[in-house]
Amino acid sequence: MPKSKIVKILPDRIFYKLWKAADNEMKIYEYIDSFTSPLSNEYIDFYKKYKLDELQTINMLENIYKATHLSMREIIDASGQKRADIGYIFCIPIRTLEDWCSEKNKCPSYVRLMMIRKFGLLSLGKYIYLESDNHIVYNAYKSRGVERKNAEIVMTENNIDIDNKDDYRISNKNDYMMSLKEYEQLHVHNNNKDIQDIIAATDYLRDYIKKGN
Repeated sequence: MPKSKIVKILPDRIFYKLWKAADNEMKIYEYIDSFTSPLSNEYIDFYKKYKLDELQTINMLENIYKATHLSMREIIDASGQKRADIGYIFCIPIRTLEDWCSEKNKCPSYVRLMMIRKFGLLSLGKYIYLESDNHIVYNAYKSRGVERKNAEIVMTENNIDIDNKDDYRISNKNDYMMSLKEYEQLHVHNNNKDIQDIIAATDYLRDYIKKGN
């Protein structure tokens, strides 16, 4: 029997709040206390709402705090990309990047976050993902018998294959995530059905041709 794993999903709106709070001058311990101390106005019960224990919560907050304080130079170095390539990827003028790296101008927090997420420089913790990580959420729901309870999703090892490059994710108008293979199979089926409908609708032509002969 496959071993079960628990995936924790953090809502994007909560991550936004955590990110914005970390992007200021407070010390890291002050930041962590503001969300973990019951006496704080910003307190969040991460275990009750998102099934994160104390250690998971602290590690997650530490990682978010450290990510918000990465300089543009540190982000580019960690990405393994050249500055020119970064400019091409995000359509940012090289002069603007140079000014951000030299700290002549301040890079907006949301730009740094987009780069950090693009290059996988932020880990919330083992099996902890954001709501917007659609390919992860899809895998969690791939087994249709699995029910979501709060922010906790039970997955089996057989359902976890997020590093498979062939399992590229696309979504339809109902925002249901499916693999490329599943998408192709679905549309091949639909195309075959369309062809059959056309043939059925034009059967009268065959009878007409026979009568003419």
